[in-house]
Amino acid sequence: VSQSRYPVLSPSNGYLTYTYLRRTNDTSVSVRAEYSSNLLPGGWIPETVSNGPVAMATNLVNGNEGVRVTVRSPQPISAGSKGFLRAVVAQPTNSVLVVGSSIMAYWTNIATDLAPVPVLNKGFAGSTTPQWLSNSSTGYWASRVVSQTNSALIYYCGSNDVGAGTPTATIVANTIAFFQGFWARNPDTPAIYLAIQKALTRKTSGQIPNVNEVNNQMKDWIATQPRARYVDCNPVLVDTNDTAIPGMFLSDNLHLTLAGYAAMTTVILPVLQEMWYYQVK
Repeated sequence: VSQSRYPVLSPSNGYLTYTYLRRTNDTSVSVRAEYSSNLLPGGWIPETVSNGPVAMATNLVNGNEGVRVTVRSPQPISAGSKGFLRAVVAQPTNSVLVVGSSIMAYWTNIATDLAPVPVLNKGFAGSTTPQWLSNSSTGYWASRVVSQTNSALIYYCGSNDVGAGTPTATIVANTIAFFQGFWARNPDTPAIYLAIQKALTRKTSGQIPNVNEVNNQMKDWIATQPRARYVDCNPVLVDTNDTAIPGMFLSDNLHLTLAGYAAMTTVILPVLQEMWYYQVK
């Protein structure tokens, strides 16, 4: 076996470097490097993400096997400091299921934005939290959820419930019921809960406190679920006064522009990549 196929970890000019094989002769296998300064869960940062491994060199391997990639730690490793590099391999067979209301349904370029993670967008505009439950007459549960086999889940719903004046306790209960039902059928599938967005429509309607209450309760509950992550995109969509950042929302002050979705991507993709890469099928 050629020595060039094996990963190599070594110091170089004060940095920690890692060289590994990224295969190109099998498109079902995905490989990337990750960096951590502490080895804590959720602390691994992938390539192409700020503070992740920095690409140094890429060289073709004979026989069309792939390329040898060399990365380094994002900062020097000095006396008393720590840094870790690793390669992560995944062989997923299924895409990530995306469900929820119009924020998901209108994300028309989601496949490009969330690449290289494959996604299946089953969002439905105007939907509310009870409509995604197994006992709903809408049929979303049967046609858009359990009919799919997926390696991860992204859920966004509840904004329309807030707009309709639904009690926050009901919105939270419905959302928890959805996740519990989903995991009853997919016990090993990781999931992302996306916080309800603080669009200008919610602010002018005086509904930001309701949005905050739902988000805070869901954040607390998600923290108790080892398979789930709470992801809040509001910091890249609105400022600290809950005022929309220019260019993020359409003229309806509720739905997102392409720039808004691009901003969401910067928050969602690093979390999604980490979760998806570990679902080896």
